[in-house]
Amino acid sequence: MEGLERLEGLTELGGPSLFEVVGAERLAAAAAAALDHVLRVWGIRASSSFWWVRSCREEVIGIMRLLMERQSMEGRDASAGEGFFGLIREQVGGQAPSARQKRLSLIFLVALPYLQAKIDSITRRSEDDELEEASMPAGNFEPPVEGRLWAQAIGLPAAGNAWRPPSSPAWTWLDWARAVWPWTQALKEGCVLAYQMGYLFGKTPFSSPWLHILGLKLRRMSSEDFIRLEQMLKSARAAQFAWANKHAMPIRLLLRALFKFWHFANDNFKFLLLLLAFVVKLADWWYTNEEVRDETAYIPPPPIRPRPADDGLKLVSSREHCTICNQVRKNPAAATSGYVFCYPCIFKYAEEHSCCPITRLPCSVQDIRRLYESA
Repeated sequence: MEGLERLEGLTELGGPSLFEVVGAERLAAAAAAALDHVLRVWGIRASSSFWWVRSCREEVIGIMRLLMERQSMEGRDASAGEGFFGLIREQVGGQAPSARQKRLSLIFLVALPYLQAKIDSITRRSEDDELEEASMPAGNFEPPVEGRLWAQAIGLPAAGNAWRPPSSPAWTWLDWARAVWPWTQALKEGCVLAYQMGYLFGKTPFSSPWLHILGLKLRRMSSEDFIRLEQMLKSARAAQFAWANKHAMPIRLLLRALFKFWHFANDNFKFLLLLLAFVVKLADWWYTNEEVRDETAYIPPPPIRPRPADDGLKLVSSREHCTICNQVRKNPAAATSGYVFCYPCIFKYAEEHSCCPITRLPCSVQDIRRLYESA
């Protein structure tokens, strides 16, 4: 019964429910994932001058989280997600968090998620590279006929050369990271789950191991807390504007404008979060439709005609005659080069020589394709 009350938030101590605690923890991660998607799409669609947006998006998200969480901790004694659900942090004895506890909170709110996202990005990128290499067959590999034709048309090395994958090191630090990182993540998630279960059944006042390390717990914000935090927020903002007024005139206006914009963003965090979700969904819909339009409008060019070999048969003047028998084609069939002959002629020639009579490109009996000009 006690666990059900804590689950629904009906405890007499005014403690938040498990749904509120988990929601507050996941809110910042969901906003970071949405912003990561926006930056990735922008980095792909933008010009080459903004290439760094896609490669450094973890740093951009980390800086924005640092500014947002620092402002929230200084003005609300809570993280941005906890403030969204009307929660507040306090010490076990009921005192407000100290300045040291607020600074340490930023490590768990900003630095730890940044390191996790960075390691995930590095290990995921290396795994994607290995998958691309693994998709190519190992050992001696002869590319298909179409690939050999394109290689000859654009002047690449002659067909038939064996392809070999690049040699990979036996064991690198990325291999160690990929081997250890999933277990580290599982240990962390298991520890968080254990604290949440203990909080649910009233065995601990701490809803996460990070709050236990900091010596802080969560509770719902009261009217006295709201008045106290409003006064503290006003004094902090007044100190910021006073610091901006100490600078020269152009810098003073710029700093005041930045502070006003940042205060507006923090005061309207809930609405801006919903707006961000709407923008992400709108961008997904727009770019998806644009890709569909581009795919339907684009018609690929036909392949380049392969060049006749010096020792191959000479082309006949009439387009309706077979180059092998020099007569009107009967039962037309195409070789791998695209040239058309009589089916009996090209079948016999490919069976004896295993190549196209004009281009000398490899062609077996199985590569011959019949052409049906009428039903």
